[in-house]
Amino acid sequence: MTCSIIQKATLDDLTEIRNFTDYWLAGRGKAKGAPGAVNDYFISPGQHKKYIQKYKVYLVKEHNKIVAWAVVQHGDSLIHLLVAGTHRQKGIGSQLLEYLSPTFIYSKSDQSSGDPGPFYEKRNYVKTRSRQSKSRLDIDKIRPNRKKNIDVYQKRTRGLRQTSTSRLQE
Repeated sequence: MTCSIIQKATLDDLTEIRNFTDYWLAGRGKAKGAPGAVNDYFISPGQHKKYIQKYKVYLVKEHNKIVAWAVVQHGDSLIHLLVAGTHRQKGIGSQLLEYLSPTFIYSKSDQSSGDPGPFYEKRNYVKTRSRQSKSRLDIDKIRPNRKKNIDVYQKRTRGLRQTSTSRLQE
């Protein structure tokens, strides 16, 4: 992660964060042919503001430009981790995940950019269950048929193993 800085986001970063996520998740990057860009997820400006005000939002910047973004909820749960398509496979996501060290990760497995499960499993997390995401009226109005499967990963600790039913046992 050469020349990269991990920092906590503030409301001053709101526009830059929206531009970053819209580029990589909501179609702008895909329209320009950017590697790894998709057009299947939208985060409203109000949701971004809520993330910054209520949760912990982290940015990885290179040369003063966002190259990765993460959101950690109360209870030490990672709910978003996004690395720019142009910066993937460079260790940025791994280092950010190590820095944050969340106990739980909530992640969509049916992302058009691919299933992030193997990435988390390789970094000592185990899938414990799947569930449907909560309804979000701002997104559900725009994308009523959006994918809603959320996989829950827990940091592997001594004695923790995955069973065939994806439940935890000690």
